[in-house]
Formats: sequence, structure tokens, C-alpha cells
Amino acid sequence: MSLWLNPDMVTFGEQRLEGVTALYLQRKSERLVVERSDAGPHATFADAIGRRVEIIVERSAGAWGESPTIGAEALLRFEVAAGASDAGRMRISTTVVLVSISEELSLKKGATEVLRFVAVSADGATDPVTAEVVR
Repeated sequence: MSLWLNPDMVTFGEQRLEGVTALYLQRKSERLVVERSDAGPHATFADAIGRRVEIIVERSAGAWGESPTIGAEALLRFEVAAGASDAGRMRISTTVVLVSISEELSLKKGATEVLRFVAVSADGATDPVTAEVVR
């Protein structure tokens, strides 16, 4: 899992997502093949043949504005840097589909809006997430 705190300029299509406090990228296996032999209890072969890339965006309560529509597909873009300087600044982009919107309330974070996206590959074989160094 990759975690970016306070990413800059988060956009979904033409819409700017204000107040983003955290952005997570998770890679999961959806179709797992596991084979065993009669020689013992442990797997002798495993392969993750179906993969899903999920992106979770958290926004603070005061800046939600208008949320995108569930089922909408667009290019999600944002910029991140390792520290306070712009050295090593990266622009991450991926075509995504918004699959859920929820609100969470906690004593630590207060009220947050959580947007969950699934990244879509152009051909099914290419990694749907691209990163480029901008500075």
C-alpha cells in the first residue's frame, strides 16, 4: 500500500477535489490460484492472476464541496513530494471509476469523506497507474 498525506492538486476529470488529507493506493489479488501436492500441507504453486488497484481519497469535512457521481469514470491526477521541498515531486495519474462515497467520524480526524475508486487499465495488461517526475 502507498500512502500520501496532503497531496497537491487532486483532480477527478475537470473537477478539483478540495481538502484532500490522505490518498491511499492498494493493490489486491481478486483471483488467486493456489495448488498443493499430496506430499504435504503447504502450497506448491500460487499465482495472482486477477488484480485490482484501489485508490482511496479522504477529504476533511469543511472542504467537501460537490462530490463526483458514483459510477463516473475520469482521469484522477495528483502531485506529491517526499518532503516540504519540491525535490522529487511526482505526478500520479490513472483512469478510475468511483465505486463508493462514505462519511466517517472519529475523535482523531473529525468528519471525513471517503471516496473509493477502482483503477482501469487501457488494455488489461498495462499497469493503470502512471507516475512521472515533474521537478
